[in-house]
Amino acid sequence: MRRFGKKILPGVLAVLVVVLLAVPGWLLGTRSGARMVLSQLSATVVPGLAFDGLRGCVWKGLRFSRLSYRSDTLEVALEEAAFTWSPIALGERTLEIETLTAERVTVELATGADMASSVESKTLVPAFALPTLGWEVRAKDLSVQTLEVVRDRVRQRVEGLRLKLVYGREQATLERLAGRYLVADTSTPTPTAQSQGQSQVTSVTFDLSASVPLETPVTHALSLKGEANITGLSEPTKATFNIAADKRGIPLELNLSGAARLASSLRVDGLASTNGAIRPQAFR
Repeated sequence: MRRFGKKILPGVLAVLVVVLLAVPGWLLGTRSGARMVLSQLSATVVPGLAFDGLRGCVWKGLRFSRLSYRSDTLEVALEEAAFTWSPIALGERTLEIETLTAERVTVELATGADMASSVESKTLVPAFALPTLGWEVRAKDLSVQTLEVVRDRVRQRVEGLRLKLVYGREQATLERLAGRYLVADTSTPTPTAQSQGQSQVTSVTFDLSASVPLETPVTHALSLKGEANITGLSEPTKATFNIAADKRGIPLELNLSGAARLASSLRVDGLASTNGAIRPQAFR
């Protein structure tokens, strides 16, 4: 009996080793393993996560016909999305996203769920601080063909959105955010613009970068600069802007060129928006 046990024990141990090595390989290297990982994430870590048309594997990258997230105040849906990343970077406590693409992203906000519902948040830059994560997150190339944000049946749309960022251990850096914001449909100008014979802004193509230290109020440390090209006016108009906030407020340098009636240079201590009108106001 002892002799039989000595013969069978190594075989059992070998089978256990194979199983232990095979399970991670199955989870990371197969479509069924990826489905199991995402199902567990949805059930435990990210309630409200759902997906359809899964292809690929966790290790090499995933593709979805539809990937969505729903909460009480927010619903996000990505259509024809693809994701690749570098698992090796996890050893350096870094989540490195190589690419994240989607044909269409729709964000639906519940009534009163956005910042405008708060009296204190009427400033263009809300007074909050980004938290430290303990990890570093790098997004090398995020691109979305069409982004729509919907609230109270009002749709805001951005096309050709590109984003590159580093969320570090001490600072968040938006290395690039670019796209084309569609303001209005040229085929249906507003009654006010028609009656006054004015041109109407139809789109704004923007390209900007920003950075802010973590655990510090954004209104005290935001650095942002960029440019925008405005179409739909009597002449093409270009705007360049620069913000370098500190505890005294948010100074803004704004230069407009192109349309004669808009050509100007402006510097104020801060900005706030009330019913669409921008007026100087210090942030504290």
